[in-house]
Amino acid sequence: MDNHSILTSAVLSAAALLPVVPPDLSGMLAVLKARQDQEPSRAAETEMTDEIAALFERYGPEIASQILMGQQPDTREMEDKLLLILIVSLAGVATAAALRRTEAVGVPASVDDINQAARTWSRSYGYELVRGINETTRQAIADVMAQYHSTPGMTTADVSKLLETTFGRERANRIAVTEITRANTQAVNIAAQQMAGAGITTSRQWITWRDDRVCPLCAPLHNTYEDVWTIEQPAGPPAHVTCRCWLALVRM
Repeated sequence: MDNHSILTSAVLSAAALLPVVPPDLSGMLAVLKARQDQEPSRAAETEMTDEIAALFERYGPEIASQILMGQQPDTREMEDKLLLILIVSLAGVATAAALRRTEAVGVPASVDDINQAARTWSRSYGYELVRGINETTRQAIADVMAQYHSTPGMTTADVSKLLETTFGRERANRIAVTEITRANTQAVNIAAQQMAGAGITTSRQWITWRDDRVCPLCAPLHNTYEDVWTIEQPAGPPAHVTCRCWLALVRM
């Protein structure tokens, strides 16, 4: 839990001890409670990282062996499985997060509509995302192959070391953190559309994790509404690779 979340919990706990909540505080407390209820779980990051890392761990040595045998590595099976991981994971995160946000602002929403919107988005976006990941992977493999052919005496360990950046857990984590953040942003967009369809006006508020990992790019955006943050980041979080910011849906 980040410092801001701890402070929010402390304020809400203290308010619960009051025999009567002053009227001028009730609105602020309602906003804090809604934002706390919307805070995304980071568990999905770990789950996706584990799945992608396991995939890389399975196919990395195979690709290294193909390079050593002078073959062009075949990554199609790995790419198909990566696409499936991403589509399923992102759809699940977007659905759950959108439902959590509509519940937090106290407005019933259609589970079927939200689920359908999340699945449609994850399929279309997933294909685009995997194309980019695959292009980067293929270029990295080509670079390793070129280095192998131009450097006599390279061993299996040498080739595996060169491929570590491409097929290691660190890259899996970068993908997972960035894309789970994007799924949470899409969840807010879906929830906002649901609210608009019900005639309810909302705004999206940028929230950072307020710890020592918050970058200089995102820190000034904390607590700003979309009329401010869309100037610099029109699509919302992620603002960069491994961005962990999120958007709170605020009922106006």
